Amino acid sequence: MESHPSVVTNNCPRKRKRNTENWIRNQAKKVRYSQKSLPKKVCTHNSKALQCDTLAMTQLRKMNEKFYSFKNKKDQDAMILKFCNIEPVHHRPDILKDILGETSTLVKIGRDCPIYNWRDAVKSGVRPTTTWHMAFKECKRFILRRTKATSNVVVRGELHYKSDIATAQNICQRNKDVSHIRPQQLPSIVPVNKDKLSDVKKLLLKHFGPEWENMPNLFFYKNVFETQQALVAPQIEENYCQELMDEVQDLRV
Repeated sequence: MESHPSVVTNNCPRKRKRNTENWIRNQAKKVRYSQKSLPKKVCTHNSKALQCDTLAMTQLRKMNEKFYSFKNKKDQDAMILKFCNIEPVHHRPDILKDILGETSTLVKIGRDCPIYNWRDAVKSGVRPTTTWHMAFKECKRFILRRTKATSNVVVRGELHYKSDIATAQNICQRNKDVSHIRPQQLPSIVPVNKDKLSDVKKLLLKHFGPEWENMPNLFFYKNVFETQQALVAPQIEENYCQELMDEVQDLRV
């Protein structure tokens, strides 16, 4: 028997329409991105970059209500982007230092923070990890304790995060203690491979031309080449002959 589709009389078909708002996943998202409590003023910054202390509680309340009027992360992120200023991309290290220095403290390695050769210094005073009294790779925690008698340091290795059952023993070599570990300071400039320097110079010539050294945004590479040239350049000894030689007109081979 053939049956053909017919028009619904009461404007309500048999198939139920789905309501995505009642889904458990969407209900959890709505709770996740909803307001939990009233805003609190906890930031006291009052500088050129951050002026949080100048905001009143009414301003914070209006901003909070406007932000949580959207119940999804996409709209909330879009609102945050409205109050963000888009800055151009900076490639010069001096400009990046000025930007980072406004909100943080810059520490220059080698000048403000000296570098020491701890690797070679430890090898001269500490035994290899394969000869320690514990399985070094299997330990989750290491506890260092200073002894009162010899002013040495003993190490205890625990196999679990919540256990304190291992014994602490000395890891230094025979007739040595931690006072023998005296690392030497390393230079702040490290010589770079000549092949790498030549490749970088070829790329600069290819993309920016022979006048790349005069471009202000490429001064960083110019300084690198100058420091590396002064670092690895051979020292030519000035050895002048004391004897006076007469000028010869013909060529002698």
